[in-house]
Amino acid sequence: MAGLFGTNPVFVGFTGATGANWSAQDVVNWTFNDNYEPISTAPTETVPAGSPPAGAVPEPATWALMIGGFGLAGAAMRRRSGMRLVTA
Repeated sequence: MAGLFGTNPVFVGFTGATGANWSAQDVVNWTFNDNYEPISTAPTETVPAGSPPAGAVPEPATWALMIGGFGLAGAAMRRRSGMRLVTA
């Protein structure tokens, strides 16, 4: 990566008017370095290098569809077990 961007330190500058809202940040400049360092997300929060990613959490609609599908499968199995086969 140093061959592409040089050997400057890594930092991102933001304008002072954007505040703490991440969606409102205005990027002023990007400078890259080939060293991997902890990423600061707030003055007191850091993500150390090599941290495991957070687990995925399904959306409420996904849970509703899954539970509804289990309910329909259970209803179909229950209905099928109550049916009698008549042979002549």
